[in-house]
Amino acid sequence: DNIIPSKLPKPILVPYAWTSNSKGEIFIGTRSSGVWKYSNGSFKKLADKKVLGQNFIRSLYYDNDNSLWIGTNGAGVAIYKDGKFKFINKSTGLKSEFVACIFKTKAGNYWIGTSGGGASLADKDGTVIKTITEKEGLASNIVSSIYEDEDGIVWISTGVFGLSRL
Repeated sequence: DNIIPSKLPKPILVPYAWTSNSKGEIFIGTRSSGVWKYSNGSFKKLADKKVLGQNFIRSLYYDNDNSLWIGTNGAGVAIYKDGKFKFINKSTGLKSEFVACIFKTKAGNYWIGTSGGGASLADKDGTVIKTITEKEGLASNIVSSIYEDEDGIVWISTGVFGLSRL
């Protein structure tokens, strides 16, 4: 019921993606200023184009192993853990570097949904295991969201193009 306003630092401008961890820290992906962390009442820039290759952050996922998965709009995925970055991009197996969503499966792998390259499954270290595109039967290569139901069935939404069940 209590709204506590907090003005964002000027460079943040437009928050786009959010996630948090068990310490109560909030990670904010922006349209033009990279990734920020909100902790103990203050904002701190975590990474921007200099590190990530892109300032527009479309998706974030914070895992219980203390890794932050950062989906960018044109530079793939960055995995931030223990103060270091690891990258998943075209050179490591993604078909598109425009990342719309990141979803962790019950088995501990990560589905990365892209705009134009379908969906790629990566292990916890960021190694791409496989990619599913229209060629393999996906409704569209433009993925908007991914979900795994209680039976372990993965559902991939391709917006107006339909829904695919794996």
